[in-house]
Amino acid sequence: MDGAFFEHSADRLDFRIAYSFHMFMFMFVSGWLVKSLGRELNLKWLLKRFRNLMIPYLAWTLINIFRRGNTGNFLSEYVYRVLSNSYWFLIVLFFCDCTIFIINNIKINKYFSAILFIILSNAIYVIFPQLREHAGVAYLRLYAVHMPFYMAGFFMADKKHLVNKLFDSKIIYM
Repeated sequence: MDGAFFEHSADRLDFRIAYSFHMFMFMFVSGWLVKSLGRELNLKWLLKRFRNLMIPYLAWTLINIFRRGNTGNFLSEYVYRVLSNSYWFLIVLFFCDCTIFIINNIKINKYFSAILFIILSNAIYVIFPQLREHAGVAYLRLYAVHMPFYMAGFFMADKKHLVNKLFDSKIIYM
């Protein structure tokens, strides 16, 4: 499809509104589901997440390389495709899973740890602005932007009563 749908729909207001937050909502729902499905967030879970997210990502990257043709050095072509792939959200989602695995398995307050991860992942760009120009670090920026939504979903899954109260209120229907 290579962007044909996006180009055709980009001038529609409804599409632009939905497109502006769909990945943030995806990350929020992903975090919510990780928590609300009640799985034990141990190493076995993390390895399964790697298998379910990263193996397909790497496989589709290889398929894209062969589909579009190799322009020379296979390794540099592979690295280029990995760093500019349209399946970026799989890597970011796996990074978020790794973060929640760490937060869940350390002995510090989980909310404090989540806030610390959010601050540190964004502070990297303030402290080291030269990193913005490296393609390999682009995933770190996407992680920093999307991880707070994943964390919000994860932690709000514990507060379902507050979410239900919000949707039951008259404010949401105005």
